[in-house]
Amino acid sequence: MKIEIAIATPQDVLTVWPLMQDKIRKALTRAAGDTWTEQQLLQHLCLGPGKMLIAKDGEEILGCLIIELLTRWKGKCLYVLASAGIDHGRWSSEMNEVLRALARDAGCYCIEAYCADGVERVIQKYGWQRKAVLMVMEMT
Repeated sequence: MKIEIAIATPQDVLTVWPLMQDKIRKALTRAAGDTWTEQQLLQHLCLGPGKMLIAKDGEEILGCLIIELLTRWKGKCLYVLASAGIDHGRWSSEMNEVLRALARDAGCYCIEAYCADGVERVIQKYGWQRKAVLMVMEMT
């Protein structure tokens, strides 16, 4: 089968969310995702401005990216808040092409993503470069 990437409508989000909820929950424990609750993220996707990109192989949902456009002093940035799914290597090429097209069409100067080490290894082959390492000190 051919991998398809689609921008989810709010109704699609409500359909995909329960199927991907465990993977999304795991993604929210990493990097920037830990600043969001699941409920906040779902609302962000259904009401905006966040968008969900869905990777499918036929009827099988392989994963999703949660994205939004940010405006910075330098211009627009396509920001990947979270990546959730299985076997990222199976759908990362197609997802990268769609991300690049969306960023280009929106006039973005870059695409930025916080990601786990495993995802980093997968996407580096598409030209992604490590820019920084996120360090955290929990204040309990």
